[in-house]
Amino acid sequence: MKHFILLTLALFLTNGCTDTSTVPTEKISFSLVKYTPSAILPQTATYALNQIIWSFDFENQTITIETEDGVESPVLQKGTYTYTLVANSCNYGNNKTLVVNGQQYGVLILDELKLGKIQISFECLDGHKLVFQKSTK
Repeated sequence: MKHFILLTLALFLTNGCTDTSTVPTEKISFSLVKYTPSAILPQTATYALNQIIWSFDFENQTITIETEDGVESPVLQKGTYTYTLVANSCNYGNNKTLVVNGQQYGVLILDELKLGKIQISFECLDGHKLVFQKSTK
């Protein structure tokens, strides 16, 4: 009986206490749908789904950015980049700061990953905010 209770408790703890900001291990593509260059100057640009695609290979820590012809991606241009995730200074829970080529680009917020949405935000430092939706490509 004691083993059954311990097993039940262990299953409850592992299933009931998931961290929503855990970095996935698979490749996932997201469409940039909204870009705000600054919290002070909120001149928002919006993009159609699949117009600008950021493909994250979380296991190998690479981002590949693709755009439709004639469309420029803000922040990072078309290409493939390696990245690291480091502790964030913005107090966004367990989310990490995205660093590409030694430059910080904001906190990679994965809280709504299960809903197909992510953000990269430097709003805590009056910086940019990128909003992504899972790509259909």
